[in-house]
Amino acid sequence: MGDLNKRRGRIMGINPDEEGQVVVAEVPSSEMSRYATDLKSMTQGRGWYTINFARYEQAPQSVADQVIADAKTRMEEGEE
Repeated sequence: MGDLNKRRGRIMGINPDEEGQVVVAEVPSSEMSRYATDLKSMTQGRGWYTINFARYEQAPQSVADQVIADAKTRMEEGEE
């Protein structure tokens, strides 16, 4: 669960399952790009996950600033 918190996730609940525990969370999709690899490492290959779109939400200002800076850099490189 600490890994999901690190990815700006919100834990919605932990439910028992016949195979173990199911963690229900909301995590920005931009933070999930390497999650499959990380989950396999954390669970010794036994963990799995599914993704469903929930909604759009405004990004934190620090994330928005980084996206804008990256876009400006790409635009400047393209103009050269």
